[in-house]
Amino acid sequence: MPEKDAEKKSAQRAIDAKLYDRAVGSPFTKVFEQTISKKLGDVPVLAINSGTGALVMALKTLSIGPGDEVIVPAFCSFFTISSILSVGATPVFVDVRLRDYAIDPAAIEKKLTARTKAIMVVHLFGQPALGIGEVLKIAKKKFLPVIENAAQAFGAKIKIDGKQRFVGTLGDIGCFTFFSTIPFTNGKGVSIMVFQNKEQLYTLAKKLRAARANNVPGEGEVADVLTRLNSFDKRLDQRRKLAEFYTKQLGGVQGIILSANHLEIENVWHRYVIRVARRDEFFEYLSRTMPAGHHFHSAARFFALKKEHAPDDFPISKQAASEIIFLPMFTTTAREEATQVVQLIRAFFQK
Repeated sequence: MPEKDAEKKSAQRAIDAKLYDRAVGSPFTKVFEQTISKKLGDVPVLAINSGTGALVMALKTLSIGPGDEVIVPAFCSFFTISSILSVGATPVFVDVRLRDYAIDPAAIEKKLTARTKAIMVVHLFGQPALGIGEVLKIAKKKFLPVIENAAQAFGAKIKIDGKQRFVGTLGDIGCFTFFSTIPFTNGKGVSIMVFQNKEQLYTLAKKLRAARANNVPGEGEVADVLTRLNSFDKRLDQRRKLAEFYTKQLGGVQGIILSANHLEIENVWHRYVIRVARRDEFFEYLSRTMPAGHHFHSAARFFALKKEHAPDDFPISKQAASEIIFLPMFTTTAREEATQVVQLIRAFFQK
């Protein structure tokens, strides 16, 4: 295909540039880091071999370990929680808000203790956490660093102080992931860490990465992501058009709550989220009626608490986990397929 051939040629030109010290990694890695840096506004970028690895590296860079606590939303992936546990720290859960499924800034301060060493904000489903500005103010007041888990939100923006800013570049350290379930990705996994105005953190993280060879992503994985970035804008446009289609066609259907399109953000639509009170019944219906190749998923796995917590401790997170379904949202999802999804949803709620 012409587009694919062009991407391969672009990647070859990048490797021919030989801009990287081979003692640290392949030429692709440096070019990849520079490409991402330019995309995000010329911030320091460090490539890491996995999403969890980037979060763990961020925590270690901030000297977080046993006995420390990290504020984290109760509604997030297990990988977010496991990164905190892996350094010996304790995740301290805070409930979320239904408007963005992200941490509720108003609930943070009462969870802070003398052991709190960081606040982790998670941007879920391609949508920026709407309260990130408030979180940053709390963190500044309490002298706490902010880690952004933006694995699902590369390219998403939010207006802060009147200016559109990329998520992942707002806190002290931002973490992005490129793997098979994230848009614009490769199949095995490459992640990046972004450092906002913290050159000393970047230098320390670079030393930590160099300490273990498997912290550096492989040449093939980096090359794959680098070539796919050439079609980033095209893929993003396809996802936004599909999201617009779902919103237009499903608007007014009684029984479902659609994803809101907030004016202050630019969503990259990693997932198209709907909420359904009869979620399990609806999910079973879709599984029976949709043809092979169509995939619907629930958000139940995003609510995995430690044993000492009960689901009722975080009612909004519990509600989100019990009501959310993700509609098919791939760049390969044709309009005919999306139309079929819409027709099945309408049929269920009209019966």
